[in-house]
Amino acid sequence: MPATPFVLDHSVLCGWFLANQASPYSDAVAGLLPEVDAHAPWLLQLEFTNVLCTACRRGTLPVATAREIVEQVALLPIRIDASPPPSRPRC
Repeated sequence: MPATPFVLDHSVLCGWFLANQASPYSDAVAGLLPEVDAHAPWLLQLEFTNVLCTACRRGTLPVATAREIVEQVALLPIRIDASPPPSRPRC
């Protein structure tokens, strides 16, 4: 039975690259990635970048490593929704 596509959250993505963010759940989802379509909202890019920037500022992640991580993520089979949700009208 084929696995169902899933929505990827930034906390799971962080667990794949940052040891202090890893969990059994993030490891299990990583194992599904070659076989199942991963989808992500446009916000994933902002959230993930924020986590990497924070780690760099705190000195727990070298900037060069953060750049390598970004390059690795770009190669993953993740479908990112390119359009943000429509803005709400102001009342």
